[in-house]
Amino acid sequence: MAVARYGHIAVPLGNGSQVLVAGGWGVDGPLRSAELYDVARGTWKTVAPMSLPRYLPHATVLPSGRVLVVTGEGGSGAGRARLRGGV
Repeated sequence: MAVARYGHIAVPLGNGSQVLVAGGWGVDGPLRSAELYDVARGTWKTVAPMSLPRYLPHATVLPSGRVLVVTGEGGSGAGRARLRGGV
């Protein structure tokens, strides 16, 4: 991971070959950042951040493949983790 965090979401994508990790609490407070873990390669890739920082959020994968992240501390309203590369 590029950013140490806790209280984040971890959402398996597709057939479970990748996991989106977003939000949580870092050294400076609630995080906007998001990372994609490739299970087969054991590598992390930073992806576009959420619009608002969120600690202890909830998330679900939408039919479009995007991940909807809602609630949590440190932000208000709904936000989406925007993924690039057809994930």
